[in-house]
Amino acid sequence: MSLRNSNEFIICNQIGCGAFGEVFLVRQKSTRQVYAMKRLLKENIIAMANTVSFENEINIMTKSKSEWIVKLHYTFEDTIYQYMVMDFMPGGDIDTLMIKHNIPEKWALFYTMELILAVDAVHQLGYIHRDIKPANMLLDRNGHLKLADFGVVACMDDDGLVRSSIAVGTPEYMSPEVLMSQDRNGCYGRECDWWAVGIFVYEIMVGDMPFETQEKTIDFQNSLHFPDSPPINEHAKSLIKGFLTDRMERLGRHSVDDIKLHPIFSNALWKFENIHQSIAPIVPKLSSDDDTSNFVLF
Repeated sequence: MSLRNSNEFIICNQIGCGAFGEVFLVRQKSTRQVYAMKRLLKENIIAMANTVSFENEINIMTKSKSEWIVKLHYTFEDTIYQYMVMDFMPGGDIDTLMIKHNIPEKWALFYTMELILAVDAVHQLGYIHRDIKPANMLLDRNGHLKLADFGVVACMDDDGLVRSSIAVGTPEYMSPEVLMSQDRNGCYGRECDWWAVGIFVYEIMVGDMPFETQEKTIDFQNSLHFPDSPPINEHAKSLIKGFLTDRMERLGRHSVDDIKLHPIFSNALWKFENIHQSIAPIVPKLSSDDDTSNFVLF
């Protein structure tokens, strides 16, 4: 990546805002190409050095050749900010998609399958994402999913585990073992990401969160219930229960193939092998290359 500076880009709109900075739709002056540019306040990065790794985020987005991970094109800095210039995903995020559309179960299965492949792509690089949630699942111009926001990823040790005494991520999607790692000698593996996938599957199929509090997350054996309406088929319940269980028994703990072999995927309209070449349930209607209609603007 050749060095750039922020003066080479025209800011069109702000399309995101988080704890560590903002995301803008920008146009490169020399090429007229549009990108998403993340601007991170350096003092925030330094203050959160124990949980946030700018270097890990760059490593994943530059080293990965996966179609499931947002590509990074440029990174640079000035005295105040760190900048990351990456692919613009005009379809917005799954969070917004769920607000705009009533997602039927067969569509939910499509996004679940693509998310499984995306999470596995991160694991194959030797990292745990630790912040899997709909806001970090972006959609490209064809409506296919890509994972983003790798600021809190953790590099797995040789045994496939992470040691941490800080509970990292978004509380609603944190697994019990991550929640209980706070101020303790926490130890967990990639299965914590599969818990978050289970939360997402419940959310997109039911339209609500399975656990109201962190206490209920930790007491998941007694807290996980399915509503009578909307009705959820037994295979979907089985998949969710497979994810939302003890880490030693969790679906995907040993291999992503265990997830792919679940009965819910046997009669799906899509196959894991070629889902990225298929037509997505919702293809964004875009009026221009800088269309931000699928984003909540700031």
